[in-house]
Amino acid sequence: MKIIRCEESDYADIERLEKKYISTPWSEQDLKDALRGGNGYALFKAVKDGITVGYGGVQVIADEGNITNVAVDESVRRQGVGSAIVEAITSHCRDNGARKIYLEVCVTNNSAIKLYEKHGFETVYARKNYYKEGDAAVMSCEVLCSKSVKA
Repeated sequence: MKIIRCEESDYADIERLEKKYISTPWSEQDLKDALRGGNGYALFKAVKDGITVGYGGVQVIADEGNITNVAVDESVRRQGVGSAIVEAITSHCRDNGARKIYLEVCVTNNSAIKLYEKHGFETVYARKNYYKEGDAAVMSCEVLCSKSVKA
C-alpha cells in the first residue's frame, strides 16, 4: 500500500469514498477545490493494488491543521490504512508549520476515536448535535508531540 497526495484527476475515486462513507459528503465544487490544494487543503489517498482504498484531507492555516475527513473502504479496515493516512496528514502539517491539529469525530464512532487516540489525539470538548448521528468529539494533538505508530 502507498499513501500519495491527491490530484484533481483523483476526483472520481475520492467522491466514491465520500458518498459511501461520509454522512455529509462535500459538494462537487468543494471537493474539486480541495483537490487543487487551494486555501491550505491537502488530500492524501491510500492505494492498494492500483485501487484507491482510503483517503484523508487536512486544511493547514497559519499554525493549525484541521483534519476534514478520513474514509477507509470497509474491505481494508483494520489493516493500517487509516493509520497510514493519519501519519501522512500529520507529516504534512508538521512540514507546513502547523503546531496543533484539530478534528471532529462522531462520539459513536469508536473505531475512529481509537485510531486518533493511538496517534496522540485527545478529546478537548464536545459539539452538541454536530452530526445527523449526534454529537461530535473535538480532538486535538500537538504536532511536535504526535506519535508515529505502527498499525
